Amino acid sequence: MLSADQAALFQAFGFLHLRKAFDAEETAFIQREFDAAIRRSGVDPDTTEITGTDSASSRELRDWLLAHDLIHSIASTLLGERFLLEGFNCGIYGSDSPWHADSAVIRWPLRHIKIALYLDPLDGDSGALRVIPGTHRDWHWVGDPIWHDLPDYFFGLKNRDVIWQDPPFGLAPEEVPHQALATEPGDVLVFPENLLHCAFGTRFPRRQIAVSFLQFPWREDQVVHLKAHAAMQPEGAYQPRSLLAHRNPRLRAMVTGLAELGFPEGGPAS
Repeated sequence: MLSADQAALFQAFGFLHLRKAFDAEETAFIQREFDAAIRRSGVDPDTTEITGTDSASSRELRDWLLAHDLIHSIASTLLGERFLLEGFNCGIYGSDSPWHADSAVIRWPLRHIKIALYLDPLDGDSGALRVIPGTHRDWHWVGDPIWHDLPDYFFGLKNRDVIWQDPPFGLAPEEVPHQALATEPGDVLVFPENLLHCAFGTRFPRRQIAVSFLQFPWREDQVVHLKAHAAMQPEGAYQPRSLLAHRNPRLRAMVTGLAELGFPEGGPAS
């Protein structure tokens, strides 16, 4: 379980680094299942691109992680007892990732988190995740009106589609002030997707597992927003059939709440 201090640290700075969250046996199992999923998907493990498995290939690993007490406790502590699965991915990152914040140019009325596991030792010089602490919250604009007339200086970094005519702040991207999160297999990183993050210095393909969760939408504006977002996703992305009928009630609860909100059931069998 996360402590109150860890939850407060997450809310204030936008990330948690849980070292040795999985023991050696669990870590070896995760690595084996990941590699097997990659082989089943036909993904080149030595790719220089960014790619991932299909959902069917990684189902066993997905179900094991979603049922794990650690993963469930992270989501329930940070999002509330009712939360929704947004996505699961086993990915190979064979190149750098620029500064970005996946949801930051759209204001989400729902809290959301990504839980990331890197299956190889990484540091700031070999592709470790880099973050700019606190960029998940517009502290100045919300808390102090003297900042309201200033632009959002992070907008260009948040929106990876923006083409910079000049380096941000006159700096090379890797020189922008940040914290590099060096990780070992078994570590877990937690951050909201609107936290500015990147990875530079790729030396070898990075193996990453990412699990994304959303706060359950209780208000009408939250439901409207979630439905609009779901309409842009592949059919059934939020409710894979294998989870709707899963024998584990913990996994079913991550998707069945959507039926209460009028989301269509079905989607991919995986």
